[in-house]
Amino acid sequence: MEELQLFRGDTVLIKGKRRKDTVCIVLADDTCDLGKIRMNKCVRKNLKVRLGDVISVHQCPDVKYGKRVHILPIDDTIEGITGAASIHSARYAYRTQIPEDPLPSS
Repeated sequence: MEELQLFRGDTVLIKGKRRKDTVCIVLADDTCDLGKIRMNKCVRKNLKVRLGDVISVHQCPDVKYGKRVHILPIDDTIEGITGAASIHSARYAYRTQIPEDPLPSS
């Protein structure tokens, strides 16, 4: 992170294969080897990459924070669920900073 001049909380643009990219927030991890990064399964799916693939990381300092988030469930996943789902998602999103998408919609 020092080499790229990235600090905790910075926003970065990660580019993967097949011209896919996504915006992420930087978190430090001392257990990760140099030259490698850790990302979750959701980010890997968005980038269409697998473990061991080469990606590129670019600073993205001009990302504004979002004002609201719409969390919409898929119809077949909410059968039998009542008001508890909205309480859980409100607790999850409380005081989180979500960057706006700086990329044009395609």
